[in-house]
Amino acid sequence: MWILLGLLLILIPVPSNCVWNKPDLFRNCHIILFTVQNNPSRGNASNFPPPYLITLLRSNPSSPITLAQLRIKNPKLVDILNKGNSPYGFPTYSRMTLVVFLHLTPTKFGGRPYHRAIFKLYNPSFLFQHCSDMFTTSNYASYEERVGTASLVLFNFKIPNKIFIPCIFCAVSSTSKVLHSIGEYYSLPEIDRAWARVNNNLQQKRVVLLGNNILIVGNQCETKRFNVKLSNFRSCTIVSLSKILNFTVATYRAWEPSIYYVYFNLVTGKFRRTYVVYHVRREMVQYGFVTPFPTAFNGMSVFLSPFDNLVWLILFAFCVTITLIVGLTEAKNLVRNFIPDFLDVVCILLGQVNGDSLKMFHKKNWTAVTILTVWFLGGAYIIMGNLYTGSIFSFLSGVKLPIFPSNLEDLVASTIPLFTTSYHSYAHTSGGYSSNLKKLIIPQHKNLFGNRSSFFATLERLDEKLFFIRATTEYQYFKFLANIDNSRPLKYLNKSISTRKTFAIMDVKGKLILTSRLLRWNGSRLIIPGGKDTPLSIITFGAAKKSFLLPIFLNKLRQLSSSGLEERWNKMENVYYPLRLQYLRNNSTFPVHFARAMAAEREPIMFSEADPISLESVVDTDRLFKRRRGTT
Repeated sequence: MWILLGLLLILIPVPSNCVWNKPDLFRNCHIILFTVQNNPSRGNASNFPPPYLITLLRSNPSSPITLAQLRIKNPKLVDILNKGNSPYGFPTYSRMTLVVFLHLTPTKFGGRPYHRAIFKLYNPSFLFQHCSDMFTTSNYASYEERVGTASLVLFNFKIPNKIFIPCIFCAVSSTSKVLHSIGEYYSLPEIDRAWARVNNNLQQKRVVLLGNNILIVGNQCETKRFNVKLSNFRSCTIVSLSKILNFTVATYRAWEPSIYYVYFNLVTGKFRRTYVVYHVRREMVQYGFVTPFPTAFNGMSVFLSPFDNLVWLILFAFCVTITLIVGLTEAKNLVRNFIPDFLDVVCILLGQVNGDSLKMFHKKNWTAVTILTVWFLGGAYIIMGNLYTGSIFSFLSGVKLPIFPSNLEDLVASTIPLFTTSYHSYAHTSGGYSSNLKKLIIPQHKNLFGNRSSFFATLERLDEKLFFIRATTEYQYFKFLANIDNSRPLKYLNKSISTRKTFAIMDVKGKLILTSRLLRWNGSRLIIPGGKDTPLSIITFGAAKKSFLLPIFLNKLRQLSSSGLEERWNKMENVYYPLRLQYLRNNSTFPVHFARAMAAEREPIMFSEADPISLESVVDTDRLFKRRRGTT
């Protein structure tokens, strides 16, 4: 058969106006050509080899071509024949662009089952599909559901001068709007750009957002004046994409059909393999202490503050020793005179001396001179008159900050309560929430370090000590802050923590800064940051469904990132989101904090005040990228 194929390659003339006659159109490409077996029981193949195979071989002599057949048993089961014993299909050249040709004859199933079988093993860059009837929508129906990123190109050997790009989401009422033809002068990059240009209008179809902290409504991406009720900038990226690509942003609902799914801020990798990670972000886990404001006078114990316990113990021992030495001369009266003599020694130490204080030294010249000299000079004058008197006034008027653990090991070993609010939601659900630290980060670090590491024991104690407070909604978050402000206990499930005394909060850096700022603005608690960063971190990422829309989405995301708009929205979110929460909590103090925030962030947010970001400018930026790409 190969000898006959070679003779045909040499002898059969190729029309000069054939689009496949362009030399090296598929240079540096690996071509796999699939044909469909019509009648499996008889073993007949449909038009094998296809009539354009000779053209491909002659026009692309340096490109490897693999021939294969597809056999359909039912719409959900398509076999790839003569693929050998490998379950992964034919080997491909990793450094070459993979191009698949699918030769379809009239079939009631259309192209869907064959696309599914091909994309199960391969992810080609281009799928050239031969169709007998070019205007049958079953050739590309539901192509957005295919797990592949290939650009779909329709052609017919009887129409040699044109290839057609289908508009997947266009209405089928007008054939000229559904199929866009390309003449004979083109290249693979031009085909790829034409495919993206034809299918970058999603016709207001639903695109579902999944993940944590996704707010579809209440966005403030194009306002010229700050609106405290709409100060949400975290979703401006996806809102901008919805304007550029003309789709409807929606949440997951099983009963409503959607064309695409995008995950944002995921912290767990439990999702389908048909999704591709496009964004990764690492954020450190930190902790801080929340304590009541210390006062200058904390009862009578403040008079003992200048010296520590050891100094007071030594002074007490000296008083007892002097009393015993003086009383040895009158052993029979030692017990009776011990307490009065002890009080006289203490009075001498404190500088409260009169004639009666020195009666205990009467007729005891051998001890009086030495003891009184040392006790007056060293005890009363140096220790109490200078050291104690010089310190007591600062302790009575100044504020001494409490001492907190300086690292994670000391924090875990202390008696300070510790809780967290960082959470993640389960995919495709709205009611399932779990702690990031207790369910993900700590178990992952346990597996990483192993039970032989000394840090493993610290993680074990941290897991037992950590207390999860659910504050997933703004209402729950405000209630959580109000309980701290009013010294009410924090309750979740069957546990509670008192907020009257010192406690610690452990969260990701951004969430901890937000909570600390709101508590500090209210002025009810003193916030002390932790001494060091913990060795724990959380990795969030974004994932998008693997379909032909993936390259289109990623291209637009790169444009927004390179233009600086995405970074600007993130900065505005960090400035305005705490102000919005403070306004909702206590709008009477909002003007003060707003003025302070604007004074501190004047230069970083100058662009948003002088020339606010508008979605019209985003669309103009997208057009600019298209023009620059067209000129190059």
